[in-house]
Amino acid sequence: MNQKAAAVRVFVALLFGTVYVLFTTSANAPAAPPKDHNGVNGSDYAAAVHEVSYRTRSVVCSKYTFLLVVVHSAVRNFKLRQSIRDTWADARDTWRQEAVRTVFILGESEDVGDQSRVDEENHIHNDVVQARFLDSYANLTRKHFVALKYATESCQSADHIVKVDDDVFINLPAIISYLSTSRTKDNIMCNVLKHEFPNRNPRHKLFISEKEYPDNEYPPFCMGMAIIYSRHAANMLVTEAENAKFIDKIDDVYFGGILPRKLRIPLEDLRGKYSETGANTLEWVRSGDARPAWFYFALVWHRPRGGMKHVWMKVRANQRETQGSLLS
Repeated sequence: MNQKAAAVRVFVALLFGTVYVLFTTSANAPAAPPKDHNGVNGSDYAAAVHEVSYRTRSVVCSKYTFLLVVVHSAVRNFKLRQSIRDTWADARDTWRQEAVRTVFILGESEDVGDQSRVDEENHIHNDVVQARFLDSYANLTRKHFVALKYATESCQSADHIVKVDDDVFINLPAIISYLSTSRTKDNIMCNVLKHEFPNRNPRHKLFISEKEYPDNEYPPFCMGMAIIYSRHAANMLVTEAENAKFIDKIDDVYFGGILPRKLRIPLEDLRGKYSETGANTLEWVRSGDARPAWFYFALVWHRPRGGMKHVWMKVRANQRETQGSLLS
C-alpha cells in the first residue's frame, strides 16, 4: 500500500509540475501581433494587402494608347458593364482608333455562378482585370490600388489614367480634347471636395475610427465617381501606397486626398464638369439643349429612361448637330 501511495504522490507531483510549466511559459511568451480589422496580423498587414495576385489580367493597351479608363465594377454588375461597352466605350468608334482603352476592375465573388459568368464574359470581351480579393465595399481601397497598379504596369504608353465607377458616363471626346491641350503633367484632375469629415458612427458603412484616421477633417480630396490621374501622379501614388497602410472604404479620400497631400501632388479642380446626380443627368437628357454636353462625367440612374444609352444618344446627336452647324 505504501508503494502504491508513493507512486500516486509522484504522479500527482509530475502532473502539477507539467501544468505549472505550461502555464508560466504561455504567460511569459511574447504576445501575438494584434489582429487588424481585416483579421491580418499587424506585422504582416502591409505585405498582405499590397501583394496583388490576379485571377484574370487582360491586356488591352498598345503603344498608341493615350488614355486608359479603369472602371470599378461589382462582380454582379453584368448589365452595367455591357451598357458601357455598347456606349461610350464602344471600340467601333472610328475616332477612338487605339487612343483609348477600357478595362473593368473586379475582385472575386464567393458565388460560383457569378464567377463562372465573369470568366465567360472576359472570354468574349477580353477586358476584365480581376484580382484575388473579395469584391466588397470594405475592399474599395484595395480595388483602387489594383486599378492604379495595373495601369502603371500594363499600360505604360498611356499619358493619363481615368478611374470611374460603372454607373458613370464619360464624355470621351471632350476629355480627349481637354487632355490634348493640357500642359499639366504631374497632377490629378477631379471634382475637389473640401471640408469633409470622418464618419465616427460605428453603425455607418463609412465609419472610420480615430485609430484609422485621427484628424477631425479630411484634406481636400477627389470625388470618387471619376478621377483623372497623370501617369507620373499614378506612379507616385502606387509607390507610396505599397509602403503605407490602407484605410478601408474611403478609397477616394485615400488616393484622392491623403496620399496626394503627403506627396504634394496638386489637385486640379474640374468642378462644373460633373453631373453629380442621376436627376441632373436625366434633366439634361430631357432638355431641348442641342449644344455639346457640358460635362466630362455624368452619374446615370439604373433605369431605362435615364440610363447610359439615352445619355449616349443625346451626346452623339448634339455632336452631330454642332458639327453640321459649323459646316453650313
